[in-house]
Amino acid sequence: NFPSTTAQKRPPLSAPAALIGAVRGGVAAMAGVCGFVIFFLVLLRLGESFLGPLPPLAAGLVELTNGILRLTPDRGGFVLGWGGLSVHCQTAAVLGGSGISMRWYLPAKAMQGAVSAVLAAAVWSWVI
Repeated sequence: NFPSTTAQKRPPLSAPAALIGAVRGGVAAMAGVCGFVIFFLVLLRLGESFLGPLPPLAAGLVELTNGILRLTPDRGGFVLGWGGLSVHCQTAAVLGGSGISMRWYLPAKAMQGAVSAVLAAAVWSWVI
């Protein structure tokens, strides 16, 4: 939606007020991202306390960084393209209120993961 031409315009912010607002917004965004990383890391570790160590792909589907750290160099294509549930929640949090729909995000990320796996497998023999 475009703003109405009859809507009142806000007065411009001063440079210090704009800087303070930008820093506050950036810190809030970082806290949200870090919060999801910590939440899913705790969830992963809690699950592993009951189930034992998860295979790299399963761990990467939950939390990207910990899954990637467990992978052997020849097994990272899908996990890198998929991103993990933690990354998807981070994306949803950042897009919240923006008007951008998450409807096609998960299917597109699954497709990206599949394409990444195929491309990684295709070039693996030339890289190593």
